[in-house]
Amino acid sequence: MLQTDRATRVKLSLPPYVAEMLTGWAVFELQVTPEEVLEALAEELCGNEQLRAFVAGLVAN
Repeated sequence: MLQTDRATRVKLSLPPYVAEMLTGWAVFELQVTPEEVLEALAEELCGNEQLRAFVAGLVAN
C-alpha cells in the first residue's frame, strides 16, 4: 500500500435518494450518523486488500 504523510481526502457524491436511504438506515437500524457509516466504509477501503483491489478495478474501468 502506498504510504504518505500527507492528508488524503475522498469525496463521495451520492444521488439524493441514496443519501436519504443511507440516512434512514444508519439512524434507525444502526443508531449512528450517516457520516459514521461513511467513515467506517472509508476505513475499510483503506485497510482491506481485497476491497481495495476491487475498488481499483471499478475506478480503472
